[in-house]
Amino acid sequence: MFGMDTLASAYLVQAIDIAHELGLFEPTTYQKHKKLRHSYDLTAWSLFHWQCTLSLQFQTAPLLRTPPHSPLPDPDLNPDWYSEIWLKYPSTSVLVPMQYRYTFKARVEFSLILNAAMLQASTNESDNQVVQSGTGRIIETIEKLEAWYRTLPDPLLPSNIVFPSQLKLHLHYCYVLIQLYEILASYGNNSSPPLLLDQDKLQKSLSHYRAYFETILRIHYLRHSFEYGNMMLPQFLTMLAFLALNKLDSLRARDSSEPNISSMDVGDTEPRAAKATLLIAQKGLSDQGRGYYVAKNVLQDVLNPGRAGSG
Repeated sequence: MFGMDTLASAYLVQAIDIAHELGLFEPTTYQKHKKLRHSYDLTAWSLFHWQCTLSLQFQTAPLLRTPPHSPLPDPDLNPDWYSEIWLKYPSTSVLVPMQYRYTFKARVEFSLILNAAMLQASTNESDNQVVQSGTGRIIETIEKLEAWYRTLPDPLLPSNIVFPSQLKLHLHYCYVLIQLYEILASYGNNSSPPLLLDQDKLQKSLSHYRAYFETILRIHYLRHSFEYGNMMLPQFLTMLAFLALNKLDSLRARDSSEPNISSMDVGDTEPRAAKATLLIAQKGLSDQGRGYYVAKNVLQDVLNPGRAGSG
């Protein structure tokens, strides 16, 4: 994010080594001091989630092959374990809870699925083996993620999410599924032997998650703006920007009586809608670019006048 990935990766490796030395990933029942045991477990799970997130971002194999041994408690039965964050808005004196325990638990469960999937994807296989075995693994991962989504607790349902952390959880979910479905769509039935994928179902699923992804980002912009720094927002905004650019390319090709590039991108069939989406992405990247190197560079690419559909 800051153009210092090599240094950051070294610190992550060192942090995990220190965690192993402290025994954070081992059962902590031996620790009699309740608060210290709690801090060990919370740190271990937070580190597990963070290394998984960075592995996905940089497309590398996860550094941790197994999750911490100490299980996370049920948020409903043990709310004190997770603690709570209370917010006070200027318009009221009432404190509002962020329901942090549900977000943390769901985030960790999401990371468990991704971590296992990325470990499988990092195996050495030939190109044809990757297509054949990779397709099955991708479909399996999609099914697990969609099952995870169906079991989200009430505060994290789409109709109830309000806070940035909740919105970003749903954004991350869509972000991953869009990438997985795009990989499946790129495989098609051109492999040998053919994979016999249902292309209509793939396109509908991809359209669904792209639309959902754009909708949540628009809600995030309206409720919270993009001005505060967050390391995940540039990734989401980058995807949104290029989805909008691809749609504009597609519409330009259609107007030129050329073969349609894609019918699965954001913005429906109205150029103004796609341009509006692109403007939101540009606004977000501009805001995030004040603090992050990557966002600033992506914005320059998006604004490149030589890019088709940018006008």
